Amino acid sequence: MTVDLKTSSGSETLYTVQPDSPTWHCTSFQPPEPSGSTEEVTIAIHGHRSDGEKVELSSKELTARKKKTGTLIQTDKAMYKPGQNVNIRMVTLDQDMEVQKNTYQLVELQDPQKNRLAQWKNVSDDSGITDLSYHLSPDAALGTYAIKADGTNMQFIVDKYVLPKFDAHIDCPSSLSIMDEKVPMSVSGLYTYGERVPGNATITICQKKRPLRWGWRSEDKEGGKKGNLCHTHAAKIDSSGKLQLVVELSHFDLRSIYYERELEVEASVEEEGTEVKFSAPKKTIRIRSQLTKLSFKDCKKYYQPGALYSCKLVLESHDGKRLSDKKVHLRILKKGGTRKETYITDSAGEVSFQLPTPEWNAYISLRATTDEEDEPYISNKVSVRYGSASLSLQELHVTTKSSLSIRPITSSATIFGPASVSVDFIIEDRETGDIQFYFVILDRNKLTLGGQQTVKKPDSLSGSFQFSLPIKDNSESAKLLVFTKSKSGGIAADIAEIRVPAALKHKVSLKFAESESLPGSENKLHLQANGGSTCALRAVDKSVVMMKPEAELTESKIQNLVPIQRSHIYSKRADYLDCRDKKPGPDIWRDHPDAPDGWVTRARWYSYAEKKKDIKNILEENGIHILTSWDIVAPTTCTFELDYSSEEAEAMGLGPLIHGRKPRRKLPDRGLNIPPSY
Repeated sequence: MTVDLKTSSGSETLYTVQPDSPTWHCTSFQPPEPSGSTEEVTIAIHGHRSDGEKVELSSKELTARKKKTGTLIQTDKAMYKPGQNVNIRMVTLDQDMEVQKNTYQLVELQDPQKNRLAQWKNVSDDSGITDLSYHLSPDAALGTYAIKADGTNMQFIVDKYVLPKFDAHIDCPSSLSIMDEKVPMSVSGLYTYGERVPGNATITICQKKRPLRWGWRSEDKEGGKKGNLCHTHAAKIDSSGKLQLVVELSHFDLRSIYYERELEVEASVEEEGTEVKFSAPKKTIRIRSQLTKLSFKDCKKYYQPGALYSCKLVLESHDGKRLSDKKVHLRILKKGGTRKETYITDSAGEVSFQLPTPEWNAYISLRATTDEEDEPYISNKVSVRYGSASLSLQELHVTTKSSLSIRPITSSATIFGPASVSVDFIIEDRETGDIQFYFVILDRNKLTLGGQQTVKKPDSLSGSFQFSLPIKDNSESAKLLVFTKSKSGGIAADIAEIRVPAALKHKVSLKFAESESLPGSENKLHLQANGGSTCALRAVDKSVVMMKPEAELTESKIQNLVPIQRSHIYSKRADYLDCRDKKPGPDIWRDHPDAPDGWVTRARWYSYAEKKKDIKNILEENGIHILTSWDIVAPTTCTFELDYSSEEAEAMGLGPLIHGRKPRRKLPDRGLNIPPSY
């Protein structure tokens, strides 16, 4: 067999499968550069008959895209004074986080009025990291400057600033509930060298009034309250370096619809002896009316008939804390009845459950609730609500009784270390020999790793196995596919997210030999990276970083430099044309009993196509194309219903032919005599 690629420039053979090739093997290839930004290509599998004739076994049209890149522009500081040097560094990465040796056709520096101050043409560096610099004039205009290159825009500020001596910080919860009575918070100041700031602190908490909209608000309904609700507290910082307090929430109206659903917290710290004052970044505390949150976790949106359906429920408070030893009720709604289950959350606030599926059919709905009920509506007040969750499940079409399930792959795996994967399985035949399981990893829209695992014949029809998965340069969207082929020829498969911390391929560590040293003394800097790496360093006063910490370069900014373009493949749905000309019997014509001679009523058969979810759908939803002769596609079935052109058809004894649907009023064919009432 050969795997061939057909493009606008011609065809080429990517891979040849020899008769003695192993059953399972992985290969990769470099597709040709698309003729434009994208190009439609065809990948096909061909076989050869005994007479040498080439036969196409399967083919698929794909879209080839140019590899995306992103340019990172960094300056040594986020703020400068007039007359200082601006040091610029640029690097271009592709979607695989590989450095590209790029030539920048034009790099521009613009002032606040968008005047071009400087430009560099055809700039490049063999290392892939380009360094530039520009000297600001002593009378440089104050404001925001911009550096532009390759469609990327980076900004910095020029101002006559004063470096802060210390940093002020507010510590408070991110949310509270409308049933809370108190909220703790604190204010602290910290010098750049890590010591606490002595002095006084002031904190102000406000709940703002909502703006008047469409004249619906009435002062009488608001109980005479006017303006924002604020509370201010000022005191001396204690020996721990903090002003700590517990604020009574009676100062505010947490349940009023006339006030915002948040508290704004502002604070400042004044240094003792110098009266130097710095303000802390403003914090916001959300006011939650929903006291608990209930959600499904590690649950698939489909089930395999006959196999156990595994899932989890998570119960949390409004601020994300897990709630243990709480009752959770689960209702399983299916055709023919409802089943109820009650569980108790464990120490992690979770409930793990398994449900038998032999009696399930078509669509299944899961509904989870707690013991508490939502508060009834109260005029002009916010009502208390409690968590609930719903999940709809589709039946999965399979041609085997075998099944497998990947247990959650969590973040317990260390970066660059192997992750342990556990898979539970059920086989359909006790007489089978050793079982071959195959796996592949999908990451950043490509298959990055493949392998197989041989499992000895289990003593029963069920079992489990484990294997190690190397974690090198993964993203948070990586997924693992495991599948096997049963003796009957059916395919059992499962796909799961790899929940390990996203990590870059290379790691760099940087530290001083001495954490503290005297002014004017020497200190050594230790840098460690992969051999042959090009490293770019920056040294800047921590006070400068404190003025605009959000401008600092972080690992997440690098990982998000080139957003991953999700590859969603739209699965082919059931085609109504497959059933258009099919009907279980002829249309029914009857004389209308209450109409003049010649008036008739027609009951017409209508059909529509239905198709169950199948393994091919699951793979395509996760961005995997498959070319196969395996039986993994669900057949299309036709469903028929009678549709009437007259409501009087029910009186003619045709009502029972309507399967759970009311008659629809439909215009009859042209040429029929229709009563005026229609």
